[in-house]
Amino acid sequence: MDIKVLKSSILSVNVPSFLIFVNEEQALAKQYIETMANTLGKAPKYYFDINAIVRDLEDNSESEASTHLNIVHDSSICSNFEKYMNYFTNNLANNQNVIILLPSIDKRTEFYKKYKNYFVIFEKLDKYTLLAYALKLCKKNKCSINQESLLDFIEKCDCDLGIILNELDKIFILGQENSNVVFDYMQNNGFSDYRKINVYNFINRVLDFDLNTLKDMYKVDDSPVGILTLLYNNARKRLVDSGNNKYVRVMMVCNRVCQGIVDATIDSKYALKYALLEIFR
Repeated sequence: MDIKVLKSSILSVNVPSFLIFVNEEQALAKQYIETMANTLGKAPKYYFDINAIVRDLEDNSESEASTHLNIVHDSSICSNFEKYMNYFTNNLANNQNVIILLPSIDKRTEFYKKYKNYFVIFEKLDKYTLLAYALKLCKKNKCSINQESLLDFIEKCDCDLGIILNELDKIFILGQENSNVVFDYMQNNGFSDYRKINVYNFINRVLDFDLNTLKDMYKVDDSPVGILTLLYNNARKRLVDSGNNKYVRVMMVCNRVCQGIVDATIDSKYALKYALLEIFR
C-alpha cells in the first residue's frame, strides 16, 4: 500500500485491520502509528513475539488485544509467513488491528510479492525532502533558521528524521523567532555528528535480528563493553516483555564476550564482530 493511500484511508476513518510497516524511516512510521491510534481511539500496545499476539487475539478473555492497536516487533514472520499471514489476513475480527514492524524487506522474496498490498514502506527521506519538512516546521513554530545552516544540520543528523525532530525541538522550545544565533551556538559547541551511527537504533536492529546491522558494526565507535551491556539490558527487557527465549541466547553471548574482554581471552578490537556473528549464527 502506498503511503498516500494509507493517509487517505486514515483521513476517511477507514483504517485497515492489518498492515506490515517497513520502518526504514522509523520516526515517520511512528507518526503514522500515532495517527492511526488516535483515529481508532486505541492506545498502541507493543509485542516482541508474534506468537504472543496470536494467542491474545484468539483468547476471548483477552479483551486488551481488541481494544489496542497492536504493534509487533518480530521478523520471524519473514521465515514462516504462510502460517501467520493466513491468520492475520483471514481471521482478525472487525475490531482487531495489527501492525507488523519490519526493519527491512527484500522485494524479491515470495513473501513480499504475494502480500505486497499489505506492505507500507517508509523509505529513508533524502536531505532535500527533509529540508522542506524542516523549513515547514520552522515556519509553523515561527522560527527563522538560515537554509544553508539547516541543510548542514540535516546532514550531521545523518538524514534521520527522528534525530532532526529531537534536535529542532531544542530550538523551538526557546520560542525565539530569529534562532540563527542559538542554532549556530548549538552547531559549534558540542553538537553530535550522528553520521557515525545511532547506537540505540543499532541495538534495536540487532534485537530484530536484522542482518544489515553486520554492515553497520564498523561504524560503531563506542566501547564494545558499553555496546554489549546495552544489548544485554535491552535483550533482557524484551525477554521479560515477550517471554521469547531467543533473547536468552543474546544475553548469554553478551555476557560471555564481555567476560572474555575482561579476562583478555577475547580482543576488544574484534569483540563486537564476534558477538554479532554468534548472535546471528
